[in-house]
Amino acid sequence: MQGVGAKGIMIRDFFLFAGIAALLSSAALAQDAKSVVDSAARAMGVENLGSVRYTGSGLNYALGQAVNPTSPWPKFNVKTYERLIDFDAGAMTQTMTRTQGENPPRGGGQQPIVGDQTQTVTNGFGASDLTQSAPWAAQFEAWVTPVGFLKGALANNATVQPKTVAGKKYNVVTYTVGSKYKVSGYIDDQNMVGKVETLVDNPVLGDMPVEATYSEYKDFHGLKFPTKIVETQGGFPVMDLTV
Repeated sequence: MQGVGAKGIMIRDFFLFAGIAALLSSAALAQDAKSVVDSAARAMGVENLGSVRYTGSGLNYALGQAVNPTSPWPKFNVKTYERLIDFDAGAMTQTMTRTQGENPPRGGGQQPIVGDQTQTVTNGFGASDLTQSAPWAAQFEAWVTPVGFLKGALANNATVQPKTVAGKKYNVVTYTVGSKYKVSGYIDDQNMVGKVETLVDNPVLGDMPVEATYSEYKDFHGLKFPTKIVETQGGFPVMDLTV
């Protein structure tokens, strides 16, 4: 039998060391993520929150209904908007009343609207098990909200990486829902969620990028919540809301 030379032992030991280092690094990232998420949950008042309801007004855009492939989605005025997310029950309801926003009408989205149009959508969702709830395309809106993102991070194995965007430092926390759908949230130095990103299956756009940005946080009965919400899908805005 041929023996293992010194060089072979060194290579073996190197890969063993690298493997141990990777495991330790992964464990450290998971621990760091828990600390970051716990701090944000405390700062925002999310720890024991069972549900959240918020209202506002602004603009809504009809996804995929642009007049041509390079134009933004058609715009509508949102007179009233309400979203209720019940994390205990795993249910979400969104109701908005919108009016015509473009004159003359350009693109689809049930244009032109005459008077007020009220839309209500109700979906179920699950923090980690999609098989017992709605498909990701129907429930992702719950998890890209600041509260939903933190709830999901608390329920799943999250990791964290530091990142600087436009000179501002963030802890980017990432976790996977249903072993498939990755969600990343940018937590700033005030422990507020500034942005959440994910991908959603779309029959036309494929893996469609979704990005929700949050700013102008205020205290609402102990819950820190943004009063400015802008969400884009497929590279164009779908919602611009003032809470």
